[in-house]
Amino acid sequence: MKKSIIIIITFFIGVLTVFSQNIEFTKDNFSNNKSELKEAKKNIEEADKYFKIGSQMYRYALPLYLKANDFNPNNVLLNYNLGVCYLFSAYKQKAIAHLEKACLLNPMVGENLHYYLGRAYHLNMQWDRAIKEYQIGRENTKPDDKETLTDIDKKITECKYGMEL
Repeated sequence: MKKSIIIIITFFIGVLTVFSQNIEFTKDNFSNNKSELKEAKKNIEEADKYFKIGSQMYRYALPLYLKANDFNPNNVLLNYNLGVCYLFSAYKQKAIAHLEKACLLNPMVGENLHYYLGRAYHLNMQWDRAIKEYQIGRENTKPDDKETLTDIDKKITECKYGMEL
């Protein structure tokens, strides 16, 4: 039973990988929806201002990114930013879908993508997946970034404790 579920999930992930592609917010991609494109780009620009300030302002960026996402749900950077915003919100469980999609569209979209995806899995008690993403995040972290490496090691240990409990 578990093997068949794993095979089905693997199949769907493979299909999504084949058909998923990053769609940029350009006139070429949305030539028939110029006014909606303009609105979406305006929302992203405003949201980016809040996002750059940091986690305390993500709550203001989130609704603006969501409006843009309604227009174009297949943009890698938008999904990454949405996932990060959700991770720092009361709706942390919603981060997974956006971070997974960002990873599917471009696993190198942000230097912290795998760390954030690990964090999202961690907070949703998906210990094995969290550890796997933390390990990928660890591999992508510069050796001189001791603080991040220490944090990742701590989070991996927390996941192992979670599995035991």
